[in-house]
Amino acid sequence: MTTIIRTLTGLMAVLLLSGITVVMPDEARASDNPFTAKTFENVTSSAQQFEYQEEKVEVGTVYNFTVSNHDRSYAKEISLYISAKNRIESFKIYPGVDGTVLVIAEMDWSNFSIQTIKQIEIARDLSRKQTIDMSLTDNIYSFTVPEDNPYGITGTTIPTGHFPVANHGYDFSDLNFAFRHLVNPKSDVEVGILAPTPDTFAYTGKMRIAYEGEVLFNDKECYKYSLSGRGVADRTGMLMVNKAKGHFEYMELDANYHPAFDYFRYELSSVTKMTPQEWDGHVNARSAEYFKKNPSKIIEEKLSN
Repeated sequence: MTTIIRTLTGLMAVLLLSGITVVMPDEARASDNPFTAKTFENVTSSAQQFEYQEEKVEVGTVYNFTVSNHDRSYAKEISLYISAKNRIESFKIYPGVDGTVLVIAEMDWSNFSIQTIKQIEIARDLSRKQTIDMSLTDNIYSFTVPEDNPYGITGTTIPTGHFPVANHGYDFSDLNFAFRHLVNPKSDVEVGILAPTPDTFAYTGKMRIAYEGEVLFNDKECYKYSLSGRGVADRTGMLMVNKAKGHFEYMELDANYHPAFDYFRYELSSVTKMTPQEWDGHVNARSAEYFKKNPSKIIEEKLSN
């Protein structure tokens, strides 16, 4: 099965995989996208339950994750780098994709949500091209794409009904960065959700994060939460948050928008430190390594079969 992403939904869904050809094995086919847009009259907020805590933002930290199906198939690699007190950079490698992706997001600590985001695609010659730009004004996100994009499309605006808002297309990396600032981690909280739907990219409602207790997970003391709500298509999930540091250790959700996934399994594999120079070198080195192991002609052969 092959899918060529040619719509704005596809462009934004990696915040995502714009302009990149994806080769998906038959066994990786997923069920239909369950997400639908949610209309609203008033903007609500849970931001009062959060307070920015500078000591919980360790600049230079790299969190390495995998996102996969329920059975851990079709695993993509994600390295999340804290490059500044309000900025995170997510480097992504998808199996069967002829390119890698770097997404840079800046947070607004008044609403604990993304303020701006830029998606950069990395080609085989390691050149970089920005393909998506997003910014927040009041409660509306505006997306722009280059005028020379091959899809003949323009940007769009997305009204958002609740803050903080988390981006499923960004693998909830923004929520991972913001959640550690929850004042009382033993409390329930609601966040808004942005997600690709079958027709567009939209606000889909709220996700409820309900505290369930303290547990030992992978030898780490964690807070455990259940996930539910209209924002995640009334599906359910689970979240494990490191008690000492506040970062996500594990997250699962019985809903995913991407055609290669039947599930959302987000697992931390390691934590390390890097300087900005080391991070930039890491992105280039991992991209080069991936391209070497996955020659373009092999991907082209898979597409022709």
